[in-house]
Amino acid sequence: MNFVHTFPQVAVCIGLAVNREPVLGVVYCPAYDQLYTGCKGLGAHCNGRPISVRPSSSLRESLVCAELGSDRSELKRRCIFDNLQSVAWKCHGVRSLGSAAMNICSVASGQTNAFYEFGLHCWDMCAPAAILTEAGGFVCDTDGQRPLNIMNRRLIAACSQEVAKELGESLVNQLELPPDDK
Repeated sequence: MNFVHTFPQVAVCIGLAVNREPVLGVVYCPAYDQLYTGCKGLGAHCNGRPISVRPSSSLRESLVCAELGSDRSELKRRCIFDNLQSVAWKCHGVRSLGSAAMNICSVASGQTNAFYEFGLHCWDMCAPAAILTEAGGFVCDTDGQRPLNIMNRRLIAACSQEVAKELGESLVNQLELPPDDK
């Protein structure tokens, strides 16, 4: 959608997962000429410079990204707005870039502290999740506790496990979606 409307937050993503764990990620945003990379054990970079998350002591002190997504069903609408209403008053602010990859890279580079979304596909999250973890961040299921399963279409990306847990506890509507691997 961003590309169609010439909104510059668009990205090309290439990711590699081993046993469903993101281990390699490349995210390129052509409008800003930003190339994010991350490889397990080798760190995360933007245009060759090391990046890292910006620590936050709590959700209250965190800038959070969230997306509306493209699903316009009543079930998804209720999930989005229930959660947005719950999270918005518990954090420092909420932003929406329109691109899951760019939202996750914003956490990896310290511009924001957390991102959550229901309805992502594995190709939306694999590459940036690898980058984020190498930047010192944490990825998990939207409950804030279970490990990330890139096939389950639910994600929290955060600057720390503590912020992810607090965010997961704030999400009042845990939408279940059909997994990608059916």
